[in-house]
Amino acid sequence: MAQKPVVSPESVAASRDPVVREVFGVASTYAGMSTAHKAAIDTTLNDAFMEVVNRGKWFADIDPASADMPAEWNELFRQMAVAKLKRQFRSASDYGIHWRLYVEPLQERIADAYASSWRSTKTLASDDVSAVAMRAHVMHVLVRQRHPVFAAPEEIDRTIREEFRRLWSARWWRFRKRMLKVTINTVGDMVSASGLAISAIASTKFSLDGDSAAGSCRSDVTWLDATRAAEAASAYDGTTGRPRYFYETFRDGKPAITFLPLPDQSYEAHVAVYIDAPSFTPSGVPGDVDGLRMLPPDMRGHLRDRVIAHLVSANGKEDNDAARLTRKVETDFAMYCGQWDDGGPSLSAAAPHHMARTLAMLPSARGGVIGPIG
Repeated sequence: MAQKPVVSPESVAASRDPVVREVFGVASTYAGMSTAHKAAIDTTLNDAFMEVVNRGKWFADIDPASADMPAEWNELFRQMAVAKLKRQFRSASDYGIHWRLYVEPLQERIADAYASSWRSTKTLASDDVSAVAMRAHVMHVLVRQRHPVFAAPEEIDRTIREEFRRLWSARWWRFRKRMLKVTINTVGDMVSASGLAISAIASTKFSLDGDSAAGSCRSDVTWLDATRAAEAASAYDGTTGRPRYFYETFRDGKPAITFLPLPDQSYEAHVAVYIDAPSFTPSGVPGDVDGLRMLPPDMRGHLRDRVIAHLVSANGKEDNDAARLTRKVETDFAMYCGQWDDGGPSLSAAAPHHMARTLAMLPSARGGVIGPIG
């Protein structure tokens, strides 16, 4: 069973002279350092010691069956201490060179040794789109950063859920659009037998199904903008009937649809809608993949990158790593907006800021419509 790295206070004391010689020169010794230098050296050694111990504990918690690597952990401890002291007493350039040449290869070697076991048990195959597989992939990337991030699995799961909902709601993506058969009940709620939550109607008009047995024909329900909806509501006397108009609003912090008049009975309709973000619990059970499967394959990779950038920003020690990852996420998001953005629901699709669409509907003084040249 994996334990904490085999480094101890004795290891810290034994590392003083080798570390001092590498930082200050081969003729230097810890005993010959000033009191201020000794205090700085001891502080740096203790910080490196605790960082290495916490890293080892993280790997052991992820996979208790993994084997220890005492030699690599002790060497990483010493090289991290040297790099940190070089930044303090020499230059940022010396620190960067030492970190790249000595610390990063050790980090890679340790990560490869530990990750090879838990990575194989939590498959990263391209056809596995469960949150558990995404968590394993995220951990695989995080521990290989120049400045690794050791996020708890629970934090990774929470970030996956958060970034999934944020990405889903960021635009009216085409993959959110569905043609659903819905029931409009007497309180005006639109319910789908599919169980999918509806965010908005994707068109400015839809039709209620006819019922030959009841002698009713198909009829249209038309979208109203805010001004016309207010006018219609002020004239509405509360009488229920077959809905003729709808407008979109928010209720209890969520998108809602209001019908005029209120339905006098339940009606069925086929409607193009945008669905709300499905929920999932990254527990590995069947069903927790449904939300991720609704994302196109390239967007799943983008979601993974968003999770990694989020965690590096929240836990990382170097702003450059977070900035680099964030720039990639922003660039990819702009590309996906052009590829997948659908333009919006009925409220947005009919809004006045769509100039060409608006001008085509406005009458001109000559009795026609206002075109590109009036």
